[in-house]
Amino acid sequence: MVQSVPADWEIFSAITYNSRLLGPSLTVSLEGGVDIEAVDESKKMTIPVGVFRGLNAYEASEVLSKLGLEGRPNATMARCLVSQWDMFISTGMLSCEINPWRVTADGQAFACDFKATFDQNNRKFRDLGIRWPEYPTNETPFEEEMKAWAASSYRGQAHVSDLGGKKILPILFGGGASTIIIETLKQLGGDPIFLSDFGGNPPYDRMKQTAAICFKHHLATASLLLILGGKANNTRIDVTFAAIGDALQDWVDEHGPISIPVVVGRGGPGLVQGFAHLKETLDNLSMPYVFFGPDTPITMVAAYAAELSRAGDQPEEKGDAA
Repeated sequence: MVQSVPADWEIFSAITYNSRLLGPSLTVSLEGGVDIEAVDESKKMTIPVGVFRGLNAYEASEVLSKLGLEGRPNATMARCLVSQWDMFISTGMLSCEINPWRVTADGQAFACDFKATFDQNNRKFRDLGIRWPEYPTNETPFEEEMKAWAASSYRGQAHVSDLGGKKILPILFGGGASTIIIETLKQLGGDPIFLSDFGGNPPYDRMKQTAAICFKHHLATASLLLILGGKANNTRIDVTFAAIGDALQDWVDEHGPISIPVVVGRGGPGLVQGFAHLKETLDNLSMPYVFFGPDTPITMVAAYAAELSRAGDQPEEKGDAA
């Protein structure tokens, strides 16, 4: 609600845990409506408040009197400060600030701006049953969907971070390897769309859905598909490549043919079978591809992919006019 509230005083009050006093404290100033840090020390007071004894109206009134507030406004504000303390201590707050209270000469008080922080581990806060809205994030729909998918199972990793690139769609394996690959792509102008890590020996269904989410969000606009990782110890390459190939086939069946190049580099158990399955799928889809074995460093494969993705950026040379 926004409306004008008449006032003869603007008062600041805050209750918080004070490390200097080793407990809660009440701070009051008649110079409300401004940043309390900017108020001169002579125009504000801070007193300790005992957790078990609490704050009573006499103590609150005495603070207000020392600051220069008397009469009916003093009595009203003293009751308000006691109520503020009761709310603070009974709901598990860490801090509770009202700035300002707008107070009239006839003793009316209005809390016009309230801020509080809660201790979410405090039983008193949990007993309130408040469900806070989720804090807004900068996650893209792709990151949100993959995050939910990653949380649905512990079998195999499904981690992505959007990089805002436009060219290379990277299906990567191994956290350290993924970072090196992405850095190489960025340095050489490969413009990767996201950082990914899909290792951890995912089963077929897990890997297929992971790839499907990547294709759903980015395959239509990518200029190159990169499937790359170091030499695996436990991850079954035949299983992961079969899953990726089948997800790619499903995407083409739904959206139509795509002709971007595919660069593949990997090593590990089932590599030959994995290459064979992926080759069959790419041949069926008439997609150009290059395969690299485990003897080729991942940085060289990434460099090749970056160069290939930039090939379409080169202006065509015009021949001599006839």
